[in-house]
Amino acid sequence: MIKILLQTTKGEREMQTKSKIIGIVLLLVSLFAGAGATRQGKTHTTLKGKKMNAKIVRISRGWFDPKMSAEVAKQLDDSAASLVPAIKELKGNLRYYVGIDRAAGTMTNVSIWDSLEHAKQMDTLAPMLAQRKAFEALGIRFDPIINYETLWEIE
Repeated sequence: MIKILLQTTKGEREMQTKSKIIGIVLLLVSLFAGAGATRQGKTHTTLKGKKMNAKIVRISRGWFDPKMSAEVAKQLDDSAASLVPAIKELKGNLRYYVGIDRAAGTMTNVSIWDSLEHAKQMDTLAPMLAQRKAFEALGIRFDPIINYETLWEIE
């Protein structure tokens, strides 16, 4: 079980269990990882026994007051105008998902990449950095971004 520290609207700190969100993200990753990408020659075996090239799953997650869900969802939708063309220009992106859990007050970007090097292009992508600043101005708090090496997948 994973515990995440959140700030309540009254400014008090409390611990809340967020394993459900982690489980959903991992399910999405396993379902949508795709096939055929190269990552420094590493492979893994699918559940059908087929060898596949390993991929990188990049997860970014932000936290906000659930009362702000409509505003955050609108900003996420609006961000597509600048982010989609920029991300499409990057090398190695296989999939990209943007999601929100309105009740829990979380948002996430989950992307699948053919290599760690290509996933890290997002660290310096100007439109993404601008969006992060805009979301932080709304009061969204971000977890550190994590790049996961895939070990297996479901076809």
